[in-house]
Amino acid sequence: MDLQADRDPPSLSARASALELGRLTGARGFRGSATPDVETYYAATRGRHTLLKPSRSC
Repeated sequence: MDLQADRDPPSLSARASALELGRLTGARGFRGSATPDVETYYAATRGRHTLLKPSRSC
């Protein structure tokens, strides 16, 4: 039996890859969204990320 045929292909997340690359190199990143996902928002409320709220000048 070929075990390779039973494996799912690896899944990649650009966001997770960018965060890991930044962690490894000491680089900072910027992600912008009017509606951040729950995981990112939670990390920001816990101090792992900086949360910047847009101004309502429009």
